[in-house]
Amino acid sequence: MKITTEKLKELIKEELDNISSSDARKMSRQQSLDVAGSEITPIERSAIVQLQKALLDAAKKTNIATGKVGALMKRLAAELANISPAAPKEQPKEV
Repeated sequence: MKITTEKLKELIKEELDNISSSDARKMSRQQSLDVAGSEITPIERSAIVQLQKALLDAAKKTNIATGKVGALMKRLAAELANISPAAPKEQPKEV
């Protein structure tokens, strides 16, 4: 079965819209617990939250895994992998 890029974007957007607010709250709460137990400063925590919100908002409007944003995410992931061996080695994949 072949699927067009536009149809794929539409399906992904529908799935994101289907995530209930309670599911989103649960995921957010779990991420907060993960971050709270770490040794990061409030300024770092704020930067992480702001970046996450900006990425989620942009992802609702366009495919952030491609273009300028996708390239920046790949560079950021590579930098983070250099800093911390625990950082994910997998780069964002283009769809």
